[in-house]
Formats: sequence, C-alpha cells, structure tokens
Amino acid sequence: MAIGSIVSNTAQKNFSLALIQGVSALIMAVFSLPVIFFEPIEIPAISVIVLILSGVANSGTFLFMNKAMKYGPNGLTWAIIQSVFIMPFLMGIIFFGESCSPLRMTGIVIMAVATVGMGVCGKRSQSEKSGGQNKFKW
Repeated sequence: MAIGSIVSNTAQKNFSLALIQGVSALIMAVFSLPVIFFEPIEIPAISVIVLILSGVANSGTFLFMNKAMKYGPNGLTWAIIQSVFIMPFLMGIIFFGESCSPLRMTGIVIMAVATVGMGVCGKRSQSEKSGGQNKFKW
C-alpha cells in the first residue's frame, strides 16, 4: 500500500515518478555492484535479457499507473493493478493442473474481495476531488 500512496502522491503533485524510479535503480545498482564483482556467478544470457525486459515492463507499469492515478480514481486504479496477485493462482490451476483445494479457493476469494473492496472504497465523491486529482483515502 505504501507504493500506491507514493504513486498517488506523485500523480497529485505532478512529481516525476520516472525520476524516483531512476534514482532508486541507481541506488540498487550501487549496492549490487560489489556482489557482482566479488561474488561472480554464471548467469545465462537469456536470463539476463528476461530480467532486463521484466524491469522495463515493471517500470512501464508504474508509469502507466501514475498516469491513471493522475486522471482517474486512485482506488480503482490500485485495485486493477493489484489484481495481478490473483493471476498466479488461477494460471497454476488452469494451465499447470494445480489442485484447487479449499484453502487455495479461500485465498483467491479473499484476494478478489479485497481487490474489489479497494476499488470501491478508493472512489471519492465530487466534493473531495481537487483539480482532477483523486488521492487515496487511507
């Protein structure tokens, strides 16, 4: 939820989320370099390519989320983004033949209800809107 609040606030204040992501990437690179140089491990090239593409896709997701929160209801935007947590369960059941135990179904239902709840609770009334911004209600 902290990430949602940060993205919501950057959208409200027209602050550059790309700058925040860039600085955090540089900080992580600085902390990662000693590990890379002093604990070298062999990583297949395809894994490196997939990791880089995943990072780009993740950054894109946050930039699109920031844009959506700038112009739309933040709670609904956050709920849509968080629905990604339900997908691994469903994909495992549908594509990989995982068993659909009562415990798993309970987890899926709890996550789905919580996601919908965030979307419904995050909507703001017209009187609470300020300048087209829809800040999170925490």
